[in-house]
Amino acid sequence: MGELVDRGEAIKNRWLHRVATTVCRDTEGRILVHRRQEDVSRFPGQYNWLIGGAAEIGESYEEAAARELTEELGVQAPVRFAFKFLCRGAISPYWLGVHEV
Repeated sequence: MGELVDRGEAIKNRWLHRVATTVCRDTEGRILVHRRQEDVSRFPGQYNWLIGGAAEIGESYEEAAARELTEELGVQAPVRFAFKFLCRGAISPYWLGVHEV
């Protein structure tokens, strides 16, 4: 197995990596939209409708999505896997796993 690298290094080198995200809805179906902090390295101050981050080696998309939900919002909830796709994004290529809660 190769060496572990952080997401920043993967982006800098344009290495394929995995990202887990979650769409948060309330009981009326409204989607949470949040503004990213000004001091983050990617898309500071911009609005986003996904909560998430990089999946660690050996971590499932669902585990990563649940962990990121807790880290970013302080919420512990079961996430439901919706789909994944290969995203050839502006900053690097990555597999994007999308979940709902």
